[in-house]
Amino acid sequence: IFGTGAAGLKVWEALAGIDTADAIWFADNNPKQQGSMIFGLNVISPADIAASDADLIVIGSMSREPIRKQLIALGVRPEAILTPNASAPLPELRQDLACTLMNATLERVS
Repeated sequence: IFGTGAAGLKVWEALAGIDTADAIWFADNNPKQQGSMIFGLNVISPADIAASDADLIVIGSMSREPIRKQLIALGVRPEAILTPNASAPLPELRQDLACTLMNATLERVS
């Protein structure tokens, strides 16, 4: 999950309700956040994302497009970046993420 503010935490909550998804870290551009922990997950720097073993990066921020561009510049494959509407109600966000994750899984399998 890229983002540690309200949108990032909302994405974490949505993912927590999906059996097939596990958040493994949070990422943040703020150096003061990096190295801390949120919900037992490390907060890493964006530079560490490309080297991580994450299958997909979910942007939990209202600044989705700038962060998406940043991730691509860091070497993350565009198809590995999810940009859900974190301002949507939680059930809608969870449904959107569940569908997107299912489609991503089917694409990797086929």
